[in-house]
Amino acid sequence: MASFSDSTYWRERLNTITNLFNDERYHECISELDLMLKYIELPPLYRIHAHALYAAALDNWYEAEVSLQPR
Repeated sequence: MASFSDSTYWRERLNTITNLFNDERYHECISELDLMLKYIELPPLYRIHAHALYAAALDNWYEAEVSLQPR
């Protein structure tokens, strides 16, 4: 298993989540993105990609902005 610091792990995970999005399985996509975004080890490039995908998976971009705010 790849370590969390390995960008290959994150790239593969994001590709899997992108496939969920492409298959219009938005609820699963959002659930997986929620889990992924909780890891502090997530590199900035993949974090940005995940945020963009999160916003695209929601019907309302404002909902994405509010739900991704730090708590």
